Formats: sequence, structure tokens, C-alpha cells
Amino acid sequence: MLNSTKIRDRFVASLLDHPWRWLFLLIGLTLFCALGIAKIKQDYSPRVWFGKNHEEIINLNQFEKLFGSDQSIVIGVYNENGIFNEKTLKTIQDISWDMGGLPEIRRVESLSTTVEINSKDDEILINKILHSGVDYSKNSIEQIKKNVMGNKDVIDIFVSQDAKLTVIYGYLNPFIGRNPEFKPTIDGARELIKKYQKNSDDQFHLSGNATAIRAFQEVAQGDNKKIIPILLFSIIMVLFLTFRGFTSIFLPFALVAVTVLSTMGLIGHFGFIFNSLLSATPAILLAICLADSVHILSKFVQNKTKGMSSKDAIEGSLKINFVPTVLTSISTAISFFSFSLSDIQPLSSLGIVAGCGTILAWLYTYLLMGPFIKIVGPVMDKSRFSPKFNVKFKFDWREGLTRFIEKNARLIVLAF
Repeated sequence: MLNSTKIRDRFVASLLDHPWRWLFLLIGLTLFCALGIAKIKQDYSPRVWFGKNHEEIINLNQFEKLFGSDQSIVIGVYNENGIFNEKTLKTIQDISWDMGGLPEIRRVESLSTTVEINSKDDEILINKILHSGVDYSKNSIEQIKKNVMGNKDVIDIFVSQDAKLTVIYGYLNPFIGRNPEFKPTIDGARELIKKYQKNSDDQFHLSGNATAIRAFQEVAQGDNKKIIPILLFSIIMVLFLTFRGFTSIFLPFALVAVTVLSTMGLIGHFGFIFNSLLSATPAILLAICLADSVHILSKFVQNKTKGMSSKDAIEGSLKINFVPTVLTSISTAISFFSFSLSDIQPLSSLGIVAGCGTILAWLYTYLLMGPFIKIVGPVMDKSRFSPKFNVKFKFDWREGLTRFIEKNARLIVLAF
């Protein structure tokens, strides 16, 4: 039976004896996993927090089949001088009509679609408040205002009590059996607002639960666009100041790239729905990949400064870090996998994805760094790409910290 040392030695020896074989395996595995990215479906609605067979989701589906969807967009029209003027009332009619043509909009409700019921003698009269043939004379507008403000079914539903704000509701089709996609509807509503905002004294505001769900998606994507570049720049600076070498910056970021691509592809292969929690996956993997790669690089550079060749230096680093990085990766993956027991679907998915990403990060660290350095080692040994820095300046503080911990181990344990 092989012990861990023999397994380690054989694995590292194979990496360095057949570097191209392992690099091609890495590329092939990355491409296979990355194909899953095309399968990823997104959902930022409340539905995503529950499984398809959850009791509440089943009840919601039955409700929407009978009564339609409660997902909506709302356009608010505000006029400081009041909405009861010819231009604003016409705008309400026009927006109500145009909103009905937006993707997924099932019905529109506004002052333009609301009816008033009156009686005359024995006759019941049903008319729209803003019908197509309405006369926008001063007297007619005053009568419309009187009818609206005196209708308790309209006040605080379509019109504010101060008559300065009205809202137009657009209700969406149910998304039963398919992932909600609000982007076309929200984008269309924003274009409508831009169209009517020109040369208008009215103010327009977009709201509604569908708008809020789309906002969650935009915020999640926007955060990644802002945060990740800042993280990358900070990491580049730290790596450069620490190792002072192109290879020491390139390898960690190459590792991040292949790990993130593969892990995001697994989301599609597993059939998970991408959501606000899963959008944190790249940042999580960034930290894990850097931890793995810096462990290998630190020992590699230490070995190089002792006069070892690149091949011997990376071999020593891979061997000495094998067990510590394996144990760290396994324990971290188990922690993430424990989230899969949660009934909260996004948290469960994040646990599985991050756990698999942690394992891939360790595997890719060895499949990338060992073979790559073996291949470019002769060039590194003779060129400016070889690490060059003062060992005392870079590592004495670490050795001092280690000696301090060893000397005061009991005190440190008691303190914590």
C-alpha cells in the first residue's frame, strides 16, 4: 500500500517528467468544464431561494395559473403642478398604450384603463376615465379631476392624494416552468421613459417588483465589475513587491483564470441557477487560488535564492507543500460542501460550486505551476525572469516570527 510520501513523489515526478502531457490535460479539462458556461441560466427573483418542489413554490405556481402573475413594473408620472393638465393626461394615455407592447407584459392598468360606473334613470353607464375621445377642454379636465379625486377606488392606487403623482402598472406573464427574464421588459420601459422625458415638464420613475429583481442582477454584476479589478490591481502590486518577477505574477493569474472558467462552467453542467449569491464565486476562488499559488511560489523562490535550478526548486516546493495544501483544500472544500445541506437553494448551490472550485484550484495549481516552470526553467535560469531579491530583506521577518511562535507557544495558546 502506497503511503502519502510515495504518492506525492510519484505525482510530482510525473508532472516534471511529462510537463506537456499534464498541461494539455489541464487545458482539456478547462475547456470541457467551461462549455457549461453556455448552459447557465440566471434568476434573481424570490423563486430562486426555494427548490422547484418546495411547497411554497408549488402553491405559487397554482396561484399564478389561476389568477396570473403578480410580477409587475410600475411607471410613476409626477408633475409638481398636478397631473390634471392636457399634456400629462395625454402622456398617461400614450404610455399606457406603449407599455402594452413591451415584452412579457400581459395587461396594463392606469387611469387610462380605469372605468367609472354611473347611473342615469334606470340606465347603468360604464365609461373609461380617459377614453380615446375625451375632450381636453378646461371644463372637461376639471370634471375628470373631480371624478378621479372623488373615487375611493382610484385614490392611493392610481393617483396620490395631492394629485401630483399617478402610476401605470404593467403586469407580466407568469414564468411557470421557465426562468424569469426581466431584462427585455425593464430595458423597454427605460426606453419609454427616455422617449417621453424629452421636452416634458413631467418626471418619470420606474419601480415595481420586477424592476427591483432586475436591479439585484445589475448590482451583482456591477459589483463584480468594480470589485474584481480593484482586487486584481492590489494583488498584482503585492505579488510584484514580494517576488519581483513576471512569472510570479503570471502564474497566479493564469491559475485564477482557468479555475474560475472551470468552476463557472460547472454551474451550467450541474444545472444550477445563477443568482446573487453565486455571483460571489469568482471573488471566493480568487482568494483560494492565490493562497495555493503563493504557497508554491514562496518556497520556489526561497529554493532559487539558495542557488538551486528552477527544476529542483519547483520540485522541492511541490513536495514540501503537497500535504499541507491537500489538507487545507480538503478541509476548506468540506466546509463549503456543508452548505449543500441548507434548504436555501442559492446557499446550497454556492456550497457545492465553491467546494468543487476549491478542489479544482488545488489540482490546477499543481497541473499548471509544476509543468510550466519545468518547461520555462532553463530560460528563467539565464534571463531577467529569474527571481532576484535580497533574501534577508524578504524572509528574515518570517523566520523571526516563526522563532517567536516556537519560543512562546504556550503563552500564545493561553492567550487565545
